[in-house]
Amino acid sequence: RPDASASAPGILSNGRACPVPGRVPWASVTKVEARAACELAGGRLCTVDEWRVACRGAADTTFPYGNTFQELTCNGSAYDTDPATIGNQDGALNTDKPTSCITTWPGGTLLNMSGNVKEWVVTAWTGTPGTSAPEAYQLRGGAYDTPNLGTFGAGLSCDYQLPDPEPVTTGTLRLPNLGFRCCK
Repeated sequence: RPDASASAPGILSNGRACPVPGRVPWASVTKVEARAACELAGGRLCTVDEWRVACRGAADTTFPYGNTFQELTCNGSAYDTDPATIGNQDGALNTDKPTSCITTWPGGTLLNMSGNVKEWVVTAWTGTPGTSAPEAYQLRGGAYDTPNLGTFGAGLSCDYQLPDPEPVTTGTLRLPNLGFRCCK
């Protein structure tokens, strides 16, 4: 959210999305709010195909960081927000943490394509984004409470997907582990 800080998620729900390192990610957002925030920023919600390509990186890997699952590289259920504290601590980290959860591209990297918060995406647009409606929505990327699904980490892979549980015209689903990312 535009008014997020390093310690608070902010409260503005109708503002422009601002990808700033070191801030609490914009979560608890409906697909309608996410779409509007991307449009205010001059972008749009990513399509499934765009999101998957971005997650897999230039090397086209299963996970943002490679082909072999590493349970402590991204913020999934095995990752503890405070490893010094006994017990399981699951929660969203600031947008630039953990620093190990990166997707590499020539000229830069993307953070947290796996874990931290799941992200709204659209399956496809019926026309020009911003002037048309998405055909359907999905959730991608897993989250801080996504189980590893065995030792292979399917819940945190670039191919992991969840269908939107609501009809495409409904926009009430709001979860503390659900955010979004914009594409241009």
